[in-house]
Amino acid sequence: LNLSCGGCMNEGLVSAQLGLPGVPNAAEAVMVERDILLAELTGGQYHVLHISTAEAIDAVRRAKKRGLAKITCEAAPHHFTLTDEAVREYRTFSKMNPPLRAEKDRMAVIEGLRDGTIDAIATDHAPHDQESK
Repeated sequence: LNLSCGGCMNEGLVSAQLGLPGVPNAAEAVMVERDILLAELTGGQYHVLHISTAEAIDAVRRAKKRGLAKITCEAAPHHFTLTDEAVREYRTFSKMNPPLRAEKDRMAVIEGLRDGTIDAIATDHAPHDQESK
């Protein structure tokens, strides 16, 4: 099962109103939960790139509280400054992966930065031509 297949933005009110296929928060959360369990099982380390959902941030927070010091994550600036509302303008700056999320997720990223759950802010400079966007 591929939860993100065919999605071009966050799944939610905005995607429904625009008639665009969305990527549910569960697509990220399920992968993060699975990978944390595998890291715990193997004693390995795990770093989440571009964390963007409240659910995934909560999973990392819980893992750290359980003492899994080798679990880290980072967020990109657009995930704590923009929401999926930016897609309404149909401009290429709002198309990314993972997609811009809802306000509750933006606030969760901010809280994750504030409480230390999110270890770093990292940009994702990946230029694409206009056709790709």
